[in-house]
Amino acid sequence: MANSALWSEGSSTFTEQIGSSPTLSVSLDPINLWSTGNLALFTTSRIVAVTLTSDSPVNILYSTNGGVTFSSFATNATSGVVTRSISLNIGTYNLVFKIEGEDTEYSGYQAVVSRLVILGSGQSNMAGAGSGASEPLYTDGSGNTSWLLGMNDVAQPMKNVWCDKTDQVDDFLAPVGNPGNAWMIYLANKLIAEYAEPVICVPAARGGTTIAEWQKDATEMRGDTVPAGKNNLYMSSLRRSNLVGGATLNLLQLGENDALSSNSTTTTEYKDGVIRYAGFVKSDMGLDTIIVALHTLTGSNWSGNGTTTGQAGIRAGQIEAANEDDNIFITEPTTVLGATGGDGVHLSNPVQMDGLADIALASLIQYIEGEEPVNQPPVANAGPDQSVAAATQFTLDGTGSQDTDGTIVEWRWTQTAGDTVTLNLDDPARPTATSPSKTTSQRLTFQLVTVDDEGAESSPGTVNIDVAAFAVSEMLKLLDTRQWTVVNDGSVQAFEGRSNREAFRFLVTPSDGIQTSAEGYFLFDQPGVHAVEVISTPTSKISSVDDPHMIRGDVIAARIGDLQTDENGNLTLTFVLYVTDDKDGLVMTAKVIEPYQKASYFRKQG
Repeated sequence: MANSALWSEGSSTFTEQIGSSPTLSVSLDPINLWSTGNLALFTTSRIVAVTLTSDSPVNILYSTNGGVTFSSFATNATSGVVTRSISLNIGTYNLVFKIEGEDTEYSGYQAVVSRLVILGSGQSNMAGAGSGASEPLYTDGSGNTSWLLGMNDVAQPMKNVWCDKTDQVDDFLAPVGNPGNAWMIYLANKLIAEYAEPVICVPAARGGTTIAEWQKDATEMRGDTVPAGKNNLYMSSLRRSNLVGGATLNLLQLGENDALSSNSTTTTEYKDGVIRYAGFVKSDMGLDTIIVALHTLTGSNWSGNGTTTGQAGIRAGQIEAANEDDNIFITEPTTVLGATGGDGVHLSNPVQMDGLADIALASLIQYIEGEEPVNQPPVANAGPDQSVAAATQFTLDGTGSQDTDGTIVEWRWTQTAGDTVTLNLDDPARPTATSPSKTTSQRLTFQLVTVDDEGAESSPGTVNIDVAAFAVSEMLKLLDTRQWTVVNDGSVQAFEGRSNREAFRFLVTPSDGIQTSAEGYFLFDQPGVHAVEVISTPTSKISSVDDPHMIRGDVIAARIGDLQTDENGNLTLTFVLYVTDDKDGLVMTAKVIEPYQKASYFRKQG
């Protein structure tokens, strides 16, 4: 809560002003139906948006278990729309949101994640027309039950009236007559008992329709022209499937009207229509079409001639379509129980509906478990962006990458921007590197591609590492506290007047915050180092300012022969390091010389 105090002019009092408490508005429906999009997937991700009103940055939390435990939704969020991708496994969740430090909880949001998402296409039997006793919904011990996307596009628990006329978005999906107790409720209950997972149903059925009216380009429905601005049957089913993230099973129960003797749809016409329809479904939804075989119709209007028209001819067309097209699967047996009693067309009692659900369940189990799962590529997560100091170790983090149907076996990191750094890939999911050291800041960008155990590659994930500018004054503070060990390549020999160079390296301990070679030697050519001097007497010295070749990475290559001995003929070396803007110099006191050698000085003869 924002607080401030204002001086009231002409008064001796202060007026305290208290800002309003922050608030959230969550862009979720009371019930949210989320498909995994594939039978082989057991998790899904959704972008959730909340609108924050706050006078200052706040942390937003969310819970998936009704507020028992909370996780971070966003940190330091400011007023406006805040989004986050939430990943959930199959199940039912009670989502709660809150602002850290505030008492108010924003609840009443249910999320149902399912891979058993049925698009129910076809005629009035699929929609639930006819009569029959109400079948109660089944809920297993884990709370899994069946859910429905109503014809008004509103999610709700599955109900006995499976497909009604209430507030429909696509008017032409209204069923004929009064809806009854759909056999799909029986099927949903059996699927829950079989797989212990929630089931989502998307009705897309309309009584009295033919296969010609279920084509993607159909312009008529039940003999009427589809009104301008309205979807035909196929486009409505596609739209509604997309509302839940994509159906995973498409059940087609269609053929009663094509079997009417007055329509005389031939076997070939029906077969070709089903194949064309199934092609649209495969292309647009990625689904096979599972045909619920036409049941036995007991009225005389469906007898046809017994071969190419009527119900026998339609069943033959269904079987031929499944035999000719790999995208079509037909339930077994191909001749199902009859619609005895009632009007001879609609399933009229619980025994018939339960029997058809048993047949469909056996077919779905065969289809679900017999289908070769399509390997899904992994999802690369290169970790959060970071801000680091110059010349410090940082860690890239790809452990948030996921493979929903296998295992990630390879993490491929590529640097795409900034000064090149070397990655230590001992742990390929979390490689390390040392940030560059420059007097200007820069951004390093890395790309991560993950590979799963079947060789599928992810789309690249990206992470930015913002490296701060190197602070020279900080370097001087660091170096002044370090221990130095000088190492030379053998005996130190100086020949007066000759240009021979002796090589010296310095181990610095500890080395954190300082650039060193792989062996731990100080790098003299790193940013911030201005010059190096080697002094033998107060009046004798050599400097890298005069001899640029004196500094070679981690080596001081000094021409010792240019130095003078002291009055006793001894050569004692002192090394001085100058950091940019430092005029005094830092004496690199060596407590140990390895290997220990007294410097030998050879004077000119004669």
